[in-house]
Amino acid sequence: MSDLQIVRFAPDIEIQRGGDGRTVHGILVPWNTPTRVRDQFGPNRRLEEYDEAIDPGAFPEAVANPQRVKFLGHHQRGVNPYGRGALIRDDAAGLYGEFYVSKTQAGDEALELVRDLALDSFSVGFAPVASVMRDGI
Repeated sequence: MSDLQIVRFAPDIEIQRGGDGRTVHGILVPWNTPTRVRDQFGPNRRLEEYDEAIDPGAFPEAVANPQRVKFLGHHQRGVNPYGRGALIRDDAAGLYGEFYVSKTQAGDEALELVRDLALDSFSVGFAPVASVMRDGI
């Protein structure tokens, strides 16, 4: 498996208190939480629906190199970059991330949307390297 998967989880994004007010943070991926996925990125390019859960420790490269993880609008690398990862770590609840939001028009708009709760969750894009079916998930 190498096609991009995009999964949106329950609301959990905030602007970090203190500092310069340009860091958003929250749980990026909750561990072992079945989530309904609508996937059109598989080999058949047909819309498929299934339940997916992600195991702890599934993102070692992001944890090791958070600055390489981009904070994007609509998963479009070149169109709406808002900023970059500042800290990514495995927590008990899931993959936790902090993202510095650049001082650009797009970054300022993204921060305002977070403040207004119009942006209220992270949506994570990743390329799976392995999967195992357990109890239909």
